[in-house]
Amino acid sequence: YATQNKQDNSAWAVYLSTDYDLGDHLMLTAALRYDEDRREVTRIDGPTVDTDGLGVGSCDSEQDPENCALRGSKIKDTYSAFQPKVSLAYTPSSTLTLYGTYARGFRSGGFNASGALLTDTYRPETLDSYELGLKSTWLDRRLRANMSVFYQDYKNAQQFEFDGNVFVQSLYNIPTSKIAGLEASLEYAA
Repeated sequence: YATQNKQDNSAWAVYLSTDYDLGDHLMLTAALRYDEDRREVTRIDGPTVDTDGLGVGSCDSEQDPENCALRGSKIKDTYSAFQPKVSLAYTPSSTLTLYGTYARGFRSGGFNASGALLTDTYRPETLDSYELGLKSTWLDRRLRANMSVFYQDYKNAQQFEFDGNVFVQSLYNIPTSKIAGLEASLEYAA
């Protein structure tokens, strides 16, 4: 075979969202998403990366079972998450909106099937995101000014890595990371 592993993935999701007018120019938006992702990897003998880090070699599960998962062996897992989102927008006029949003994001975990033993996994990534901002227009809608401040809290952020020494690409997790910032934009229609 030309590859050493076969991957089988299936995913589905459902999403609901609603807006509720609270009166006095106040709008509440609530949303919920559920994701489920099933992943499976099956070992197929063939060219592989040598587990001793010596570069591209061959892997024969019958001749070298210590360094190569048996032909036909499988690993599988199912990753799922609920992802809520709540946003409150205050629009006192047709030219100004102030808003605040909380949202949770999710990215499925999986397997780095580049090795001979099928043991290298990465965990699901979650993100809790908070944002406060304003959107405004001026000068008969010819000037647009927007600004937001945000804070993002990641758990198990997934980072892509390519090892050029053995030509292997994989994902690994960063246990915790946080990002905070300010964004602003000014647009003028001349």
